[in-house]
Amino acid sequence: MTLTILKNATISDVKRELSRMLTEGIKSSNVRQLTERAIAGRQDKIGAIFDFARDTFPYTPDPVGRELFVHPNRVAEDYFQGRVRGLDCDDYALLTGAMLGCIGYQVRLALLDIDWDNEIDHAISQYYSEPLGEWINCDASADKPLGWIIQARETIYALSS
Repeated sequence: MTLTILKNATISDVKRELSRMLTEGIKSSNVRQLTERAIAGRQDKIGAIFDFARDTFPYTPDPVGRELFVHPNRVAEDYFQGRVRGLDCDDYALLTGAMLGCIGYQVRLALLDIDWDNEIDHAISQYYSEPLGEWINCDASADKPLGWIIQARETIYALSS
């Protein structure tokens, strides 16, 4: 499946689905090929992935009242067929997380309540920095630099396996 539509889903359902998609994306040969294209000739591989995702795929919100998750493999397949897919925050999170996972980083998705309204309303990927000993935010959907700190009332994590 390349596109997931969740209706009446619990947060556990969402975490499980995002974890599955992230794990499959990390293992995808198409995502690996996309990652190799993104990092070619760049010393800063994390920055290259962040820039590639942010600069290549336009931000496109989901239709009102629907939550869609686009599999990273689907994004890569479309790209190689000449179709640049629009992504929203969770799609960027899945894509950047999978791409960072392809180059060996420990990754997770962070589902955030940034409006302080007791609802998850944003998603980002995070990678673990061994030298710093901490998780670094990667939010290619925002007009902010790599690693920017996002204030949230609550954070729920979806992990790759």
